[in-house]
Amino acid sequence: MLVESILSSLRTGPKTAAELCGQLGISQPTLSRRLLDAGTKVIRVGRARATRYFAVRLIGGHAGIPIYRVSQEGRLEDVGELTATWPGFALVRPDGEATHYDGLPWWLNDMRPQGYLGRAWARRLAAQSAGWSADLKDWTDEQVLLALASGEVDMPGNLLIGEEARSRWLTGTHAELISTNDRARYYLHTAKLAESGTLPGSSAGGEQPKFTACVAGREILVKFSASSDNEVSRRWRDLLLAEHIALRFLSAHGFEAAQSEVIDVGTQRFLQVCRFDRNEAGGRRGMVSLHTLDAEFAGLGAGTWPQITAQLLREKSPRSQRPIITPQANETTGRLYAFGTLIGNTDMHAGNLAFYHDGALPLSLAPVYDMLPMGFAPKTGGEMHDALPPFRLPALPAAAIWHEMLQLARAYWQEVMNHPLASPALAAIGARQLGWLNTAAEQIRKAGGEPPQA
Repeated sequence: MLVESILSSLRTGPKTAAELCGQLGISQPTLSRRLLDAGTKVIRVGRARATRYFAVRLIGGHAGIPIYRVSQEGRLEDVGELTATWPGFALVRPDGEATHYDGLPWWLNDMRPQGYLGRAWARRLAAQSAGWSADLKDWTDEQVLLALASGEVDMPGNLLIGEEARSRWLTGTHAELISTNDRARYYLHTAKLAESGTLPGSSAGGEQPKFTACVAGREILVKFSASSDNEVSRRWRDLLLAEHIALRFLSAHGFEAAQSEVIDVGTQRFLQVCRFDRNEAGGRRGMVSLHTLDAEFAGLGAGTWPQITAQLLREKSPRSQRPIITPQANETTGRLYAFGTLIGNTDMHAGNLAFYHDGALPLSLAPVYDMLPMGFAPKTGGEMHDALPPFRLPALPAAAIWHEMLQLARAYWQEVMNHPLASPALAAIGARQLGWLNTAAEQIRKAGGEPPQA
C-alpha cells in the first residue's frame, strides 16, 4: 500500500525525499526501502539534496525505449533508455545517471517526421493504425516516440530508437543498394512512389519532393522535378540545377557544402546530394538544426540565421556551462546568409541550417545544403516570378561581409548563365539578377561595406 501511495504522489509531479516523507508521514529509511520495492516504476534524477523522484508511465506498453548511437566508425553504442515520466521523459544512461526533460529531449527534435516525406509517413500510419492522425501537427510526443521506435533506421543524424531499429541496422536489411548504372531506372521508379505517397523511409524535412537511397556505397538524398513537362516542372528543373551549381560553387570558395550531382532522365531532373550525416564506412554523425538549438537555448522563436547564431554564441548550456556553438560557426553562418540573400534564397529558415552534434558542446557548423534561389520557385497555385522584390540590407551580418559575398553572388550568377545545362529562362533570370545586385551594391557601399579606395 505504501508503494502505491508513493506512486500516486509522484504521478502528480516529481518530489524530493523530504517532500515525500512529509506528505506521507514516513521516515527517510522507510522511504528508501519502499523506493527499492517500487523498482523500475520510479526514476531518480539528480544527486544529494537536488535528487528528485519521478513516477514512470507506460507508452504503448513500453516502460522504456532503448536509444543507440552509430559511431563515425560504424559501431553501435548504447546511449541509454528513454522512459516516459509524470511529467515529461527521463533518459537513464548506462551508468545509471538520469536526465529529465519536460518533453521529448531536444536532440530528438530533428528526427520528428516532417516535410514532404514526413507527411507521407503520417498518412501511412493513419491508414494502418487506429488513433493516429494523418496530420503531423496532431501527434503527441508519445506518438512521435512510438513512430520513431517502429523500426525506422534512416532518420537524420546518428541515433537509432528502439530494438527494432537496432536489429534492422545490425542485419543491414533496411537499405537497397543501387549501382551507378542502375540509378536512372531506380530514380524514375522511386520518384513515382514518392509522388504517390506510397514510399516508405526517411522523414527528411523540406517541402521539395525527395527520397533517400544508397548508390555505389554512398547514402544520398535525391530531389526531383515532376515527370510532366510544363512551365512549373521546367522551373523546378532550373532550380535543381541552380542548387547543384551553388553547392559546387561554395565548395570551390572554401565553404563546406554537401556534394551533389545532376542526373537528367528524359524531361525529368534528379539532384543527387550526398548525406553528410553518413560516411562510406557505414558510420554516422549526429546533427541538430538551428531551429532546435534556438528552441532549446536561445528562445528567439524567429529571426535570421545570423541573429539566432549571434544569440547562441552568447548562451551557455545550463547543464555543462559550455558555449553552444563555436565562433567560427557564427561567422560562417553570417557569410552564408549574406550569399543566400544575394542569390535570392528566400527559404533560409532555421530548419535549413545544421550543426554537427557528436555529444559535446560547442557545436560546429555542418555543410551547407538547400542553398538555391528559392525566390524564383513556383507558388502553390503555379504562379511564377522572374524577378525579386527590391533589395533591403539587413543589419546582420556586418557590411564588410555583405561586400565580400556580393562578389561571390555576381560570380555565381555568371556561372549559372554559362552552364551548359542552363535553360534560356534560367540564363535570363541570371542576367536580371546581375542588375538587381547593382542596387544591392549601392546599399552595401552606403553601409560602409566597400573598403576605402587606396
